[in-house]
Amino acid sequence: MSRTPKSWEPEARRYVADNLICPFCGNTNAFAIDLKIKHDLKMRPEGLEVGLSKDHSDKLTRAMAKNLWRILEKGFEEGNPKLSCANCGESDGIDMHEALINVCWQTGCPGCFWCGEWLEKSEVIETCHNCIIDRQGSLDEDACYNSCEHFESGLEQVRAHHGLTLEGLKRDMGY
Repeated sequence: MSRTPKSWEPEARRYVADNLICPFCGNTNAFAIDLKIKHDLKMRPEGLEVGLSKDHSDKLTRAMAKNLWRILEKGFEEGNPKLSCANCGESDGIDMHEALINVCWQTGCPGCFWCGEWLEKSEVIETCHNCIIDRQGSLDEDACYNSCEHFESGLEQVRAHHGLTLEGLKRDMGY
């Protein structure tokens, strides 16, 4: 039986500078890295023992921490990502958490699964009410998507986060 990957909502994520994030499940805790590592083999009476020398493992850990950006970039450039999510197994979208949040801030994101910075419910209602009034209530999801400056960058997710629907907002306004 296969394990069902967990999904981390923004509130449950770990915020640490220079941390990784999986954009598919929201994991910020555990990742797998594909490296070729020199290891020591020792024959013991109870069986074969595989390990790393302490010096080598400490050096490797420090190098990975310092070069995480380069490891990510090199994997993307080569089309062979070195990091994958330990939760869902995805490797294509793994990115630095800070970079993902910066993209949201630069695009004026009203809120989404990746950044978790949701507009206040009152602001969403006001934004949608103004648009509904401008179009005299003749607005559907397609028109909303095509005309709203915030829709492409996450307004649909913000409405869902606050439990709002376009039809509900129109109904509340008498349309």
